Amino acid sequence: MAWIIVNFDNATSTSTTISITLTQAAVVLEGGDSLSIFGNVAFGSFSATSGAVKFSPETGVTFNAQLTVPISSAGGTPGIVVTNFQGTVIVSWPTPTGMQAATLCSGQPLVLTNYSG
Repeated sequence: MAWIIVNFDNATSTSTTISITLTQAAVVLEGGDSLSIFGNVAFGSFSATSGAVKFSPETGVTFNAQLTVPISSAGGTPGIVVTNFQGTVIVSWPTPTGMQAATLCSGQPLVLTNYSG
């Protein structure tokens, strides 16, 4: 198990729900592990399941936020897709040599290459 970090920088929701969906991995919310949100974002709803984190900021309002999400690999190389936003989203994940980061566009799948968790 390890934490990935999803940073929204001057992002705007383009739909009622922003979705962070995992492939080949699961959100782990047990045994003292927790998901955290930090930033200047107000939202009407928030949910976390084993395969996704979803939240609903006000559509059209620019926000900055950092989500730290505990995940475990499900037998392959984990991946992530973040949807329904405009702006900059940077995803960071642990590798054997330190943290790696990549900038995403909405709906762009990202394989967490060399994920170490």
